[in-house]
Amino acid sequence: LPQGSLEMHVDWNRQSTTYLEPANSLEVQGNYSVWNARLTFVSTDRDWELSAWGKNLDDTLFKYHSVAFAPFGQELVLWSPPRTYGLTLTFFR
Repeated sequence: LPQGSLEMHVDWNRQSTTYLEPANSLEVQGNYSVWNARLTFVSTDRDWELSAWGKNLDDTLFKYHSVAFAPFGQELVLWSPPRTYGLTLTFFR
C-alpha cells in the first residue's frame, strides 16, 4: 500500500481435557479450540497503526475456573468470554 502496510495474524489454541480443581477428580473441562485474528494497517513512518481484531471467533463456551464450596454443595464457575471484536488505534510517538 502506498501509505503503509497490512499485517495479518491468526492464532488457534487447542486445549485438551483440563481439571479445574486440585484433586483432579470432580470438575473437568473437555477439549476445546479458540480462534483469534487481527488485521493491522501500519503507517509508512510507523508512527501509528489501526487494528481490527476478533477473539474467540467461533464463540466457544468453556469453563476456565471453578471453585467448589463443599460444605454448602455449591460451585462457582467462571466461563469463557463470548466472541468479541473491535478496533484499536495506537500512536507510537
